[in-house]
Amino acid sequence: MIRQKYKALVTIKFWVALFFGFIISIVLIQPLAISIFMYDNAGGLLSWWNTFKIAFQQIVEMGDSEQILKNFLFGLMGVSITIMYYIGLYMKKKSR
Repeated sequence: MIRQKYKALVTIKFWVALFFGFIISIVLIQPLAISIFMYDNAGGLLSWWNTFKIAFQQIVEMGDSEQILKNFLFGLMGVSITIMYYIGLYMKKKSR
C-alpha cells in the first residue's frame, strides 16, 4: 500500500517536472536561442536585450503554424532534458 502511494507520488512529480521542463524551454531557452541568433545576424547593431524582447514577443504571439511547431519542438527539447536529468538521478540512486 505504501509502495503504491510512493510510486504514484513519484509519477506525479515526474509529470510535473516534464510540464515545467516544457514550459521553461519555451519561455526561457527558445527566446534566448533566437535572440542570440538575431543579435549575431544584426552584427551587433542592436542591443541584445532588445532582440530578446522581440524574440519573446514572437513566441508569445504564436501567429502561424510554423511558430506553434517551433514552440512544440523547443518544448520537446525541454522534456528530453528533464528525462535525462531523471535518468541521471535514477542511475545515481541505483549505483548506491
